[in-house]
Amino acid sequence: MGYVSSLFARKMVAAAGAAINGAAFLRRAGVDPEGAWDPKAMIPDGVYYDMLEGIAAEVDVTELPLRVGASMRLDEYGALGLFILHCDGERRLGMRLSNEATLASAISIARQVSPVPVAPLEVLIRHSAPHPATAHEEWFGAPIRFEADLDGILFSREALAQPNILGDAGISGYLATHLERELSEIADEAPLVVQTRDAIAQALSEGAPKMAEIARDLGLSARSFHRRLSEHGLSFQTLTEETRRDLAEGLLRDGRHSLAEIAFLTGFAEQSSFTRAFKRWVGMTPASYRNARVGR
Repeated sequence: MGYVSSLFARKMVAAAGAAINGAAFLRRAGVDPEGAWDPKAMIPDGVYYDMLEGIAAEVDVTELPLRVGASMRLDEYGALGLFILHCDGERRLGMRLSNEATLASAISIARQVSPVPVAPLEVLIRHSAPHPATAHEEWFGAPIRFEADLDGILFSREALAQPNILGDAGISGYLATHLERELSEIADEAPLVVQTRDAIAQALSEGAPKMAEIARDLGLSARSFHRRLSEHGLSFQTLTEETRRDLAEGLLRDGRHSLAEIAFLTGFAEQSSFTRAFKRWVGMTPASYRNARVGR
C-alpha cells in the first residue's frame, strides 16, 4: 500500500466544483475540509482512489486530472515535492485519474520554471485513452501514447537544458538541507510503519491485534511504540483500521474468498460486524463493493 499527498485530494475536489459535496468526500478520505493544506499530510492511496471513483460516479471526470494539473503551483509542494509515476497494482479508475493528474501537474510545474514555452516530445500513459482524448492532447501539446509500458514524459535535451527562472542558489541550498532532513525522517519512519502494517495483517486472523503484542513483536515497549507513531501523527488504532480496510478491499476484489472468510481474515468474529465496519469505511456493504468492481 502506498500514500498520496492530501494536496492532490483537495485539488481534485476543488476542480470538481460545486457539482459534488466536496467537504463530504474529503472527510470520507480522512482529510479535514477546514484544515490547513499540508502537502506532507498523506492518505492511503486506496482511500484516495475510492474518493476519485466516488466523484466519477457523480460527474464527468474526463478532464478532471487536467484541471488539477493546471491548478498546481510550485510553492504548494514544499521541499519534498516528489512523486512516483510508475505505480504497480490494479489499473482501477482511481489510479488512472491519479496518474493523469500527476503527469499534468509535472507539465504545469515545468512551464512555471521555464523561460520558454514547454511542450514535451511525447507523453506515455499506461492505461487506455479516455473518450474523447482531445483535451489531453491540447493540454500536453504533444502526442500521447496510451497503453504504454509506463507513465512518463519525454522531453528534448534542449528543453531540459533551459535555466530555471525561479532558481536561486541561496534558496536551493536551504531547501536541499531541508529536503535531507525530511528524507531522513521518512527513512526512519517508513520501516516502522511498514513493519507495523505487516504485523497487524498477520495477526488479524486471530482477532483484533493489541498494541502491546505488536510492539513486542517489533522489539519495542508499548510506550516507545506509541511515542514513535505519535511523533509522525499516527496511532495504532488508525493503522489497524487502515490495514483492515485495505486488506478487506483487496480480498473482495480478488473474488476467491467468501464474505465469511474475509471477515475472519480481517479480524472480525462475525460477518455482521465486518459488514457494519466495511459500510462505515466505504459507504457500501462488502457484497455491493464486490459487485461494483466485477469486470474492472
